[in-house]
Amino acid sequence: MSGYGRTGTSLANQVITKMIAWPGIRVTGAECGVGRGLIFGTQQIVHLHSGDEAELRLVPEIVTRLRDALEDSGRAVVSPGGAWVTVHLDSESDVTLVLTLASVAIKVQTENAAAARQWSCGVASDPRDRLYRMAAPLPGRWPIRPADLREPSRDPA
Repeated sequence: MSGYGRTGTSLANQVITKMIAWPGIRVTGAECGVGRGLIFGTQQIVHLHSGDEAELRLVPEIVTRLRDALEDSGRAVVSPGGAWVTVHLDSESDVTLVLTLASVAIKVQTENAAAARQWSCGVASDPRDRLYRMAAPLPGRWPIRPADLREPSRDPA
């Protein structure tokens, strides 16, 4: 049952419950107007647009470094412009991925205030990009943009 954990609680709610226990995290409406946002300091670092999707604000430099690993995992999609990463919440391990990426976002914001400037999330970007991601799933896992299409690796190593 996508978007729900073993307890029947939405995985997005599990993200919120775990993150609000962290120092400096507050819940508010997402700045794009869709769903809820989690704020650290003055920046929204996580948007939860639905019970089964989380978007995390990193910075383009970090996303560039992590892009291949995130996309190859089949669990994350990098937004056009490269500042936001979308994680589809299918399992408890996806919650763990969101928490890990959120800790990276907090570290970036804490260490480099200039890097924490405003970047629009995927919902606020060109709606055609989002519609394409939603309508064109990759074989085996989930939707991404056409420039990112590649055959999944069959090599178990």
